[in-house]
Amino acid sequence: MLKPLRNNVILKISDEETKTSSGIYVPNTVKDKTLIGTVIAIGPGILNEKKQLVPVSVKVGDKVVYEFSDIKLNDNKENYIVVKEENIVAIIE
Repeated sequence: MLKPLRNNVILKISDEETKTSSGIYVPNTVKDKTLIGTVIAIGPGILNEKKQLVPVSVKVGDKVVYEFSDIKLNDNKENYIVVKEENIVAIIE
Protein backbone atom coordinates (compact mmCIF):
# COMPACT_ATOMS: atom_id res chain seq x y z
CA MET A 1 0.00 0.00 0.00
CA LEU A 2 1.08 3.56 -0.59
CA LYS A 3 1.76 5.94 2.28
CA PRO A 4 1.53 9.58 1.18
CA LEU A 5 3.95 12.19 2.50
CA ARG A 6 3.26 15.72 3.78
CA ASN A 7 -0.21 16.97 2.80
CA ASN A 8 -0.76 14.52 -0.05
CA VAL A 9 -3.95 12.47 -0.19
CA ILE A 10 -4.60 9.25 -2.13
CA LEU A 11 -8.10 8.96 -3.59
CA LYS A 12 -9.85 5.95 -5.06
CA ILE A 13 -11.70 7.01 -8.17
CA SER A 14 -14.54 5.19 -9.83
CA ASP A 15 -14.89 4.39 -13.53
CA GLU A 16 -18.37 3.03 -13.04
CA GLU A 17 -21.18 4.00 -15.34
CA THR A 18 -23.94 6.17 -13.99
CA LYS A 19 -27.59 5.27 -14.52
CA THR A 20 -29.92 8.20 -15.19
CA SER A 21 -33.43 8.39 -13.73
CA SER A 22 -34.80 7.22 -17.08
CA GLY A 23 -32.59 4.10 -16.99
CA ILE A 24 -29.91 5.18 -19.47
CA TYR A 25 -26.30 4.30 -18.60
CA VAL A 26 -23.78 7.11 -19.09
CA PRO A 27 -20.07 6.15 -18.99
CA ASN A 28 -17.63 8.44 -17.15
CA THR A 29 -16.07 9.52 -20.44
CA VAL A 30 -19.31 11.27 -21.43
CA LYS A 31 -20.29 12.83 -18.10
CA ASP A 32 -19.29 16.31 -17.07
CA LYS A 33 -15.93 16.62 -15.39
CA THR A 34 -17.12 16.54 -11.78
CA LEU A 35 -14.29 14.74 -10.03
CA ILE A 36 -15.27 12.67 -7.00
CA GLY A 37 -13.14 10.23 -5.06
CA THR A 38 -12.90 8.43 -1.76
CA VAL A 39 -9.95 9.10 0.56
CA ILE A 40 -7.97 5.91 1.18
CA ALA A 41 -4.77 7.35 2.67
CA ILE A 42 -3.53 10.69 3.98
CA GLY A 43 -0.15 12.16 4.76
CA PRO A 44 0.69 13.48 8.23
CA GLY A 45 0.34 17.15 7.19
CA ILE A 46 2.77 20.03 6.77
CA LEU A 47 4.73 22.26 9.09
CA ASN A 48 3.58 25.86 9.49
CA GLU A 49 5.95 28.81 9.91
CA LYS A 50 6.21 28.05 13.67
CA LYS A 51 7.34 24.48 12.82
CA GLN A 52 4.07 23.05 14.18
CA LEU A 53 2.45 20.15 12.33
CA VAL A 54 -0.83 21.11 10.64
CA PRO A 55 -2.69 17.85 9.96
CA VAL A 56 -4.65 17.12 6.80
CA SER A 57 -8.32 18.14 7.17
CA VAL A 58 -9.87 15.07 5.50
CA LYS A 59 -9.94 11.55 6.88
CA VAL A 60 -9.86 8.07 5.39
CA GLY A 61 -13.31 7.19 4.08
CA ASP A 62 -14.37 10.76 3.23
CA LYS A 63 -15.99 11.21 -0.19
CA VAL A 64 -14.57 14.38 -1.74
CA VAL A 65 -14.72 16.63 -4.79
CA TYR A 66 -11.25 17.41 -6.13
CA GLU A 67 -9.52 19.34 -8.88
CA PHE A 68 -7.70 17.56 -11.69
CA SER A 69 -4.55 15.55 -10.89
CA ASP A 70 -1.84 14.24 -13.22
CA ILE A 71 -0.66 11.59 -10.75
CA LYS A 72 -2.68 8.47 -11.55
CA LEU A 73 -2.14 4.94 -10.29
CA ASN A 74 -3.76 1.62 -11.20
CA ASP A 75 -3.48 -1.77 -9.48
CA ASN A 76 -5.34 -3.72 -12.22
CA LYS A 77 -8.59 -3.54 -10.22
CA GLU A 78 -8.92 0.01 -8.93
CA ASN A 79 -7.90 3.47 -10.10
CA TYR A 80 -6.24 5.91 -7.71
CA ILE A 81 -4.88 9.43 -7.85
CA VAL A 82 -2.62 11.48 -5.61
CA VAL A 83 -3.68 15.07 -4.87
CA LYS A 84 -2.45 17.76 -2.54
CA GLU A 85 -4.91 18.68 0.21
CA GLU A 86 -5.41 22.14 -1.28
CA ASN A 87 -6.74 20.51 -4.48
CA ILE A 88 -9.63 18.97 -2.53
CA VAL A 89 -12.45 21.48 -2.80
CA ALA A 90 -15.26 19.85 -0.77
CA ILE A 91 -16.25 16.92 1.41
CA ILE A 92 -19.52 15.26 0.41
CA GLU A 93 -21.64 14.56 3.49
